[in-house]
Amino acid sequence: MAAKIRDDLEAPASPGLDAYTGLLIVSLVATLVGLIFLFLDYSSFQGKVPAVTKAAVSAPATQQAPATQQAPAPTAQQAVPPAQQAPAPGQQKDQ
Repeated sequence: MAAKIRDDLEAPASPGLDAYTGLLIVSLVATLVGLIFLFLDYSSFQGKVPAVTKAAVSAPATQQAPATQQAPAPTAQQAVPPAQQAPAPGQQKDQ
């Protein structure tokens, strides 16, 4: 009986490393590498503001679309009837 009580009081074993811990370590390393590159880029400016140049943008040549015939607008007699209402929940649709 005393051995059972002693076993219950011992700390449970800690869980081992799993895939999520590996992903956490990979993301930490990637963040640190990104910060190093950010510092290297920032330090290359040495207090100078980079020159801004405007890009020359020319408007594309427009072409006229070929003439097409348009269908006539529907008349009141050709109008589409309104959609039927869906049956209430639990009711079957009449066929």
